[in-house]
Amino acid sequence: MKTSIPNSFARIAALTLSFAIATPAFAQVSLTPVKVVSFATRASARADTIEERASALLSDRSSFKEAAGMYRTAAELREDDPRAAESYRMAAWLYAASGNRGLARKLLAKAAESSAETGNALKAAHTYIDAAFAAAEDGRGDLVRGLLGKARVLADADGISAEQQLEILRRLPADAMFASR
Repeated sequence: MKTSIPNSFARIAALTLSFAIATPAFAQVSLTPVKVVSFATRASARADTIEERASALLSDRSSFKEAAGMYRTAAELREDDPRAAESYRMAAWLYAASGNRGLARKLLAKAAESSAETGNALKAAHTYIDAAFAAAEDGRGDLVRGLLGKARVLADADGISAEQQLEILRRLPADAMFASR
């Protein structure tokens, strides 16, 4: 993944450098190269640290909600990183275990979207199915058909082998109420 410096930052840096070169007062200032660390890299490192702290809370069930919040924060920091989906999934399962099924369902759907956006159609399909089951458990039958429909569409995506497609389709409920075709 290639990360670039935001345009506004690049313009400020260019103007500052132009000013420093054109102004005699700056002539004595040493312009040494500065290593630019991308925002994404810093955010990813911060997310890793947060997840390490969250992981330490997993031995105590009463801390699941706090750990879930930390995993969610890590996922949000990661944005386009494929690991964001795993962080969202972990947060979802921890929220479910702590009794917040609605938020668990939402985060599973977010994890599926993240997997799809980063090109992991197989993981996205399975996570949409998980989200559909979570929606059914949460009494949100109105969402089940749409979530399962997304999984079914992903089962036909490029890069999904026949074996993987069968694996996805086997997880779809046979009940006509859940059928999306």
